[in-house]
Amino acid sequence: MERWKRKIKVNREGASFVSVVIGVLFMVAIGMTILTVANNYLTSVHVDENSADNFYQSEGILEEIRTGLLEKAGDASKEAYVHSLEHYTSERKSVKATFAKNYFNGLIAAIGGSPYGWGDADTGKSMPCSLDKIQKLTKKPSAVKTKPGTADLAYVMNRTAEDSYTLTLKNLFIDYTDDAGYRSTVGTDIVFHVPDYQFEGDTTFDVLKDYVSISDDSLVVNTPVDPNKNAEVTGNVFAGKSIQVMDQRKVDFKCNTMISREDLEAKTGAEVNVTGESGLGEVWLRNIRLKSMGTDSTLSTKFSMNTNAYIANDLDIADNNSVVTLKGRYYGFSYNKENESTDPCNQADYS
Repeated sequence: MERWKRKIKVNREGASFVSVVIGVLFMVAIGMTILTVANNYLTSVHVDENSADNFYQSEGILEEIRTGLLEKAGDASKEAYVHSLEHYTSERKSVKATFAKNYFNGLIAAIGGSPYGWGDADTGKSMPCSLDKIQKLTKKPSAVKTKPGTADLAYVMNRTAEDSYTLTLKNLFIDYTDDAGYRSTVGTDIVFHVPDYQFEGDTTFDVLKDYVSISDDSLVVNTPVDPNKNAEVTGNVFAGKSIQVMDQRKVDFKCNTMISREDLEAKTGAEVNVTGESGLGEVWLRNIRLKSMGTDSTLSTKFSMNTNAYIANDLDIADNNSVVTLKGRYYGFSYNKENESTDPCNQADYS
């Protein structure tokens, strides 16, 4: 019996050892599984982070190109707008269409394309432009390509339902591989519309186009002294401050409208002629002054006006040897009931 007891005891110890081994192997399997899952998760996070970073860098290249093109579009818009204002009178009926054509031709030149002929027969046709000029807009030019299967970067002009045009830059493709070997591709077209400037029917432009000089300060005539020739100003004039004709200068104003918040001054020896550009015009001034410079007393200051004058205060002749000729209608509003300058309210009833 003792022998059998010892045998059973030995067998039990062997079974316990086997159980321990099995338990350890099970724990190892669980640990390996956890480590594998964790490693795969970390690897996935790392790959996703690098992939996202690479994609954002690719989008950054596209954003650089977009910003550069917007700058080119701004320059083209500025030049077209200035041209429209400089030629507003002659192109008034078609100024908006002319602006659009000049704007798009400026933009096409900036991307290396040929000037558009503006015939409807060419609308919708793909025209080549320069990939090199687009590549120069980004710090990573090698990433800027054309879409696979297309030969050239191109632009297309299209007419919209509103009887305007759009320019579409086609076949642009970003293919960027970073230092870590991650790669992203972005394909897109970029569409340009005409900036929404108002020309036709704008009363401001209709008024401004007839003014040859608009100044918020003084308008000063100080041309070289020439006894045989008068300076000429043809067109309406606005001066925020005074209009000054310096001593011994000669000038002919041919203005349908002359306006100043302050005075028209003719200084010693000056000759000033004010007429309408066609028929009688209108002059709106605070004062007309023939002003002594205290120089040569033999010089004659001459002022001639053949127009309708609306003068808030006075015609002031304060120079020797002055000659004044007035034609048309002259309205001098002067001061007030007591003729005192302290009251700012000038009324025609007390002129």
